[in-house]
Amino acid sequence: MSGGMLRGGASPGGPMVSAAKRRRLAALDDVLAARQAGSAPTSAPPSRPGSEARGTGPTPGTVPPAEFPYNPLEASVLDGALSAALAQAKAAAEAAAAAAAPIEAPSGPASRRKDRGASAAVAAASAAAAAAAAAGGGGSVAAEVLAELVGTNPRASGSDLRGLLQQRLADRSVLLDNPTATLRASKLFARRTTSHSSRLRSNARAKAEREDAQEGGGKERRVPSYEAMLKVHQLWLHYTRGLARGPSGPGGASAGPAASTAGEAPARQVELLGAMVTVVRHRNPQLMGATGVVLRRSAAALHLVCPGDRLRVVPLPGCTAHYEVNGTTLQLTG
Repeated sequence: MSGGMLRGGASPGGPMVSAAKRRRLAALDDVLAARQAGSAPTSAPPSRPGSEARGTGPTPGTVPPAEFPYNPLEASVLDGALSAALAQAKAAAEAAAAAAAPIEAPSGPASRRKDRGASAAVAAASAAAAAAAAAGGGGSVAAEVLAELVGTNPRASGSDLRGLLQQRLADRSVLLDNPTATLRASKLFARRTTSHSSRLRSNARAKAEREDAQEGGGKERRVPSYEAMLKVHQLWLHYTRGLARGPSGPGGASAGPAASTAGEAPARQVELLGAMVTVVRHRNPQLMGATGVVLRRSAAALHLVCPGDRLRVVPLPGCTAHYEVNGTTLQLTG
């Protein structure tokens, strides 16, 4: 008894082998015995003892060979069918090539065009004949697959360029490029190296810069210093105090929330040239917290002179800024 067998003559796996696996093993034994009986020569070698007992009589609980779940065909059978199909296809192709041999005719442009069209038609017919011959010979799966491959091969079908493109581009979306366009590497690298600030630039800021260029006539305008704009801010404070004394009554003293509410309406009509403005919210995070004296106000942007003699253009869309008029904080929204 071998080392893999258990006590009592049990099969490998012992009693833990399922009934389905035992049925498959018994069916496999029946198929192998049937093959050996069918392919045995007249002078067969003597069989080993016990082989007759394995091949005779159905085992209880076995499945007929027709219902065996695996393919009972041998590799030699498949190779023989494929070789026969290939031989038939080769013979059909040689016959089609012999039939399509050029016939001697007077040379000329018209005759060349006719010969070209006739050769294309004969090539297509020969490809169809080869596919039909390969499919008709044998009736096997390999012959059908070969016939399908021959029929879909553009080199064997003899189709023209239009047919080949139609076959390859069927049900596909195609994006065509201009073959004569020049590709500039500088533009491609410029797109990659674009800074973050330029990406955050809005259309309103670009429009404001164009308006400034048009008003300036293309000449550079000198930006006033921050100290000079502080003097303008002092004049603006005198202007707002005088504006508040007008509707408040004699003495110009206004105290309490009622007085501040009464002075808020004219304060909203104040000219912002010279006002100290602080940006508290904006689309561009780089402009948040910017504080400066208003140099110019347009419908699209505020021009602020910030410390360090720096001019900053703040687009009004998406902007929220605060400024004070006589102790009252007002809000400017774009």
